[in-house]
Amino acid sequence: PVECLACTRTQDITCSKDSIYIGGSTGGLLFIDTKGTPADFSDDARIKITTLEGLLSNNVLSIALNSAYVWVGTDDGLTRFTKDFNPDSTQQYTISQGLLSNHINKITVIDTSVYVATDSGLNLFQGDHFDTLLSVLGYEINDICFVGDSLVLALDQISQIGFYYQGAFTIAKDSLPYRCKVLSMANINSNLFCGLGNRYNKDCYGEGIGRYDFEDSVWYITKNECLPSNHISEITANEYGVFVACGARASESKGLGWLNNNGAWI
Repeated sequence: PVECLACTRTQDITCSKDSIYIGGSTGGLLFIDTKGTPADFSDDARIKITTLEGLLSNNVLSIALNSAYVWVGTDDGLTRFTKDFNPDSTQQYTISQGLLSNHINKITVIDTSVYVATDSGLNLFQGDHFDTLLSVLGYEINDICFVGDSLVLALDQISQIGFYYQGAFTIAKDSLPYRCKVLSMANINSNLFCGLGNRYNKDCYGEGIGRYDFEDSVWYITKNECLPSNHISEITANEYGVFVACGARASESKGLGWLNNNGAWI
């Protein structure tokens, strides 16, 4: 129910079995334990986490989980909670602990590694602090995924997308629309996808979804083919297909798009 949300502007949702973590723009983090009955709200357990409980800001931008911790990125730093939100185990991280910026764009857990994307570059968690992986060239990083042994990074509007492997960094934006914002990245069965916005300040429309051709090193763009909108803000997948979260152009359609296993957008 809406009245249970931390705020009505939701910026990130992360799920793990019966646990749901929801980040808002002003209300902090909402944790929901569905008790195994996701369609029945009456037995849910809910905890709201704000600056009073250890967040560095109530503007939650990214949430990630690993086996032991909940990582919450805000516009003023990162907080690590245990799964039971034990206040004695809460840890806060800012530029004083090695972050390149306190404004956290994305937190991604790959295997046992925790990566943090900021407007000033890429960090890797090293037990009690963050090391810098990429900052010399001043890359803004907005999303992180992987393919093989390489990290794939959504960058600023000029560089767009890059591959990072063992200290080497390569831009890979051939065939992407000029200065188009790359809003999301996803590795789905070793196929690399990117969600595209547009080149302007307002999110009025988008350029669709891109799939990378590793043989030719180019992006192939899908637009209009039953997508609710060409403005793709997020991509995910499960055994039923690929799902995209869409923006809107004026009064046209928006919401959720589903690419089923038969190759049709619904």
